[in-house]
Amino acid sequence: MRFFSFFLVALVVLCSAPAVVDAKGNMAKKVYRLEPLVLGDGEENDFAVSRKEVKLETGKYYVLPVTAKGYKEYRLEAHEFFQNIWVSQVVINDLEVHTTKIHAMEFDDQGTMELWFIAIKPGSYKWAIEDFEEKGMTGTFIVE
Repeated sequence: MRFFSFFLVALVVLCSAPAVVDAKGNMAKKVYRLEPLVLGDGEENDFAVSRKEVKLETGKYYVLPVTAKGYKEYRLEAHEFFQNIWVSQVVINDLEVHTTKIHAMEFDDQGTMELWFIAIKPGSYKWAIEDFEEKGMTGTFIVE
């Protein structure tokens, strides 16, 4: 029953997501590009985080670039957040992985991943970089 409820909410959100017409006259969802979440500064602080809070609204289609600039291995954990969004795709170096769920985003090297998603359920969701929480690599996704 829980899966059916989630599926129904996802279907309603997708059908009501804002749409725009592209240059060719095709219908396309309006995409809201967020400021990147940057891990490490690439110079002297591998534990720097560019932002601690990401504010979102339900029903909007977002792209969140997550960039590793530091020289550590980073694993972005946000279990509750990932469970309460509809993931369209993850893009890495112009390669697309189409999926509906992810468990974590892991960087073994510097680079950027783009998470394309629709926020479904309002709430405040914690995120952290595994093993580096005590270094301040934590934050919150706030969905209104």
